[in-house]
Amino acid sequence: MRISVHLSSVEDARPNSTSKAPALFCFLSIVILGAAWLIPGTPYSAALGWIAALGLASFQNLTYRPFAISYVASVAAHGLAFHWLFFTIRDFGGFTNFPAISIYALFLLVSALHFPIYVLFLKRMPAALKRLGLAVPIAWIGAEFLSIRIFPWYLGHTQIAFAELAQIADIAGAATISFLMMWLASSVYELLRSPSFRISPLFPVLLLCGSYFYGKMRIGELEERPFPTQKVALIQANISVEQKHNIKMFTTNVGRYIELSQKVVQPGLLVVWPETVIHEWLFAGLKHAESDPRRRLPFFDNAALLVGALTFEDRERFFNSAIGIKAGGEIAGVYHKQILMPFGEYTPFGDWFPWLKEVNSTVADFTAGREIRVVDLGPINGDSLGTTNVKAAPLICYEDLLPSLGRSAAQKGANLLVNLTNDAWFGDSAAPIQHHVIASFRSIETRRALLRATNTGLTAVVDAAGRTTETLPKFSDGTIVTEVRLVDQSTVFTAYLGEKPWWILSIFCLVSVLFPRSRKGRR
Repeated sequence: MRISVHLSSVEDARPNSTSKAPALFCFLSIVILGAAWLIPGTPYSAALGWIAALGLASFQNLTYRPFAISYVASVAAHGLAFHWLFFTIRDFGGFTNFPAISIYALFLLVSALHFPIYVLFLKRMPAALKRLGLAVPIAWIGAEFLSIRIFPWYLGHTQIAFAELAQIADIAGAATISFLMMWLASSVYELLRSPSFRISPLFPVLLLCGSYFYGKMRIGELEERPFPTQKVALIQANISVEQKHNIKMFTTNVGRYIELSQKVVQPGLLVVWPETVIHEWLFAGLKHAESDPRRRLPFFDNAALLVGALTFEDRERFFNSAIGIKAGGEIAGVYHKQILMPFGEYTPFGDWFPWLKEVNSTVADFTAGREIRVVDLGPINGDSLGTTNVKAAPLICYEDLLPSLGRSAAQKGANLLVNLTNDAWFGDSAAPIQHHVIASFRSIETRRALLRATNTGLTAVVDAAGRTTETLPKFSDGTIVTEVRLVDQSTVFTAYLGEKPWWILSIFCLVSVLFPRSRKGRR
């Protein structure tokens, strides 16, 4: 018996057609995952996510060049899914083609390490975890959390169209779905390789069924329980990148937002404008809109406004901000963006190497904000449940992709998440939808509605179950006027876990690599 296994292992290691077949399957699984991100938020993306998971699970038995195959496939997958990034680097960063290509190539080469890191962790997993089918999901989680990725996607994000399954993200984030998918995929793969009755594959199957019924229960609870509501208006003026940065059009651009808003403004409304609509510098310490000597900050007499603007505190600190303005013009609060975009809002390592800032002088030099700010806009309107203060947490641009910021906002008392962004840099690509899909998980994790006001799209409303209820077409001007529910429920994710369990597993993966067990111990 031992001899046959030994010979089989040797034969599998040879680069013949037999061993290349599973290698091709592994390669395609990674490319399929990249393809899933070309159609984000759809049932097809969810299906491709499961197919990819099955192929990724098969890496545990791949002996024919697993690292090379995973790396080359990863470069291809990232290039396929995030091809738009080249144009963003060029247009947003103001680079010519050659430097933009160089930076994009670096992004691919670094991001592609995600899958070889997964293979490395997988090869170092203890035998006991492999027997339980847990080696694959743990190694995958380690790779998701320890890889360097500009666009922080998880495998679990592909399942947003599977609304019932997606609800388990309120336990420990979208990685909860990733873990379950990879655990089930590993069990299915082992059953296909060696059909025999075993107890261990039943656990992920039972968890999947339990997750489905848990999701139905959570959705039903949100739909049946009464919550205060707030009427909102999201404004999309569809201003091009060139118009937005043309100093001669600053006043005209703001006028377009005012014009669209005045068509829908009414008592008790919360109006939301996108990122940096006000492109002239405002003092961050303003207490009232009329305190600005040049009167560049608009307000409504009977409606609140949340608007993106450029602000400053002194001659050295400049911010990308969100300003909350109560009806009548009183400033409710100012939030400064914390996560700045490299090559657009700051030059990476520019403070250490000042000469880097001279390479492209068009890159801004913003200061990062320090913490989440909940803007209390006061009681805007009342309903049958009485009057409730609208406590909005602005998340600017990229920030709605980060689970930690949404969690912090909910912990600080926010009952509404608001993303102000300008996705015009992405062009007519899948990127705005990719952004929207990942952002939608902030609603599930915190059980807060999410408003996404964008310059050119995708402007949308996401309910507390992560479902997109209203959208505006990309590259069009228009408004969304609707009511959102101000949910105040706490979740396991918000109150207790966050993503801590996955960081613990990631550290375990790292320890397994840095301090490998002896060969005898691994057997």
